[in-house]
Amino acid sequence: SVSVLNEAGIITEMGSNRDKEKIEMMLDNMKCILNDQVQCVRCFGSAALNLCMIARGSFEVYYEFGPFPWDLAAGILIVQEAGGIVMHPTRSQFQIDARAVLASNKNLAHFFQFPPFQMNS
Repeated sequence: SVSVLNEAGIITEMGSNRDKEKIEMMLDNMKCILNDQVQCVRCFGSAALNLCMIARGSFEVYYEFGPFPWDLAAGILIVQEAGGIVMHPTRSQFQIDARAVLASNKNLAHFFQFPPFQMNS
């Protein structure tokens, strides 16, 4: 399992909200991720697919602001059953109706905190 950021694959989604504030936050987060020289950043277009990619170990971190509970419910269970970590991006307890998610392998979850994106050692 990947445990260093420069080998990590990150998944995110941009959603459909085009408010100026949300766009700024998404771009700020993306700049921080890219500046930390992660292996790659991908958007697959589906929260359920993204979570399954974390569960199977194809990617290491998935975060998103805006998904609905029905987008997340099955994928969250799959990640947890596979031994992954699911939390709110602020590192608080995950709430299915909070419209925000951070899922990761156990090695990298502690590196991330939102908003705005911050790297923690």
